[in-house]
Amino acid sequence: MYGILRTNKVKMMNINASMSNHNQRTNSADCHSNTLTRPDLSEYNVQLVNCENWREGVKNVLEDHQITKTRKDAVGLIDCIITASHNYFKGKNIDDITNFFKEALPLFQEKFGVVLSATIHLDEETPHMHVDCVPIVQNDDGTYSLSAKRVMGNKSAYIQRQDYFYEKFFSKYGLDRGESKEITGREHIDHRQYKLKEIREQYNCTCQAIKDTQEKLNTLNEQKARYEAILKRAIDDGRQSEYMLGVDIGYSQEEKLAMEKDIAAGKQAENRLESLNDEWSL
Repeated sequence: MYGILRTNKVKMMNINASMSNHNQRTNSADCHSNTLTRPDLSEYNVQLVNCENWREGVKNVLEDHQITKTRKDAVGLIDCIITASHNYFKGKNIDDITNFFKEALPLFQEKFGVVLSATIHLDEETPHMHVDCVPIVQNDDGTYSLSAKRVMGNKSAYIQRQDYFYEKFFSKYGLDRGESKEITGREHIDHRQYKLKEIREQYNCTCQAIKDTQEKLNTLNEQKARYEAILKRAIDDGRQSEYMLGVDIGYSQEEKLAMEKDIAAGKQAENRLESLNDEWSL
């Protein structure tokens, strides 16, 4: 089982309410439209560091560090996700999982700057923590600058940072460190793309389930039509009881309604995927 750390740079112009809404589950419509989220478990999410308005929050951090000038296209946040292989969390209670992520939080302050927001999500398939940091660095003269370039560094710095999280955190919990993409040759994707990949996989499974359910429903409707024809002939011939004997009506009305509900849910998932494709332009 592996420890997982993913990072993504967010430019100042792209910091918006939808990001904080997703992490803090402040928008119930967004929460319910995300097919990977279980709204009934959202109350168990844990907000370790809270910031209601990220754009204002970044502005306040810059003011606190007396940073008055930034480029419009400057990176204002390092958006991070930390988690582990799904099986690692099996059998663990909420307190165990919360303490696991709490112990990791100080490392983000050390490596990524000022922690603006930190949220543990327990309402998705695999528990994980979103940590969003303002990339503040201290200069030789004691002043501060906003510099994602200095915080994130080059490929060598990326590997060293992954090693650091492994040595200081993941290894304590018996988790392995994955090989870098320089060794495996695989192209790493940011976590928004990874999330979209998960949704696409779930969408494909849902489509197959819809197809199977629709075929079953079609069979039921054909069966219903045959039975109605049998009953009509029985009534017309005055032999209804004879025709009723041994007739298997098949699925109940409740089961048919459940299948129709599955089809409707699948169509909602399809609409959500199209919306995400438009939003993320992937």
